[in-house]
Amino acid sequence: MNTITAKFTQPNNAANFGIDFARVVACLMVIVVHVAATNFYTFSDKWWATNFWDSLTRGCVPLFLMISGALLLNKDESLGVFIRKRFSKIIPPLLFWSLAYLALNNYRHVEPLTIMQIFLGPAMYHLWYLYAILGLYLF
Repeated sequence: MNTITAKFTQPNNAANFGIDFARVVACLMVIVVHVAATNFYTFSDKWWATNFWDSLTRGCVPLFLMISGALLLNKDESLGVFIRKRFSKIIPPLLFWSLAYLALNNYRHVEPLTIMQIFLGPAMYHLWYLYAILGLYLF
């Protein structure tokens, strides 16, 4: 009888496993917080459960920020390489989505904004994370 066994390789060190585990937990928390948000603004019989799950999983974004900070510790890179690697991954999506939301909001006359808004804060509320991560990188 042939048996199929899965062979799991151990991570190089326990810290990598811990970071990966924290990422999985944070991802699941993001899913739960978004699912819970559907009933958050309606006070009904579902509100207490919604409030419980929302409160339990609100730590997902700080967890992602702590993971990012932990991965940046003890980097052996010059300042130029560090900035080039990180900012090239953050600035293009930030500019693209900010301009897209500015154009959409101006088209829909929701909240007319100018391009300077990008330098003053997020063009849309959920883009705040990109500003926070830029601050972390600068720090």
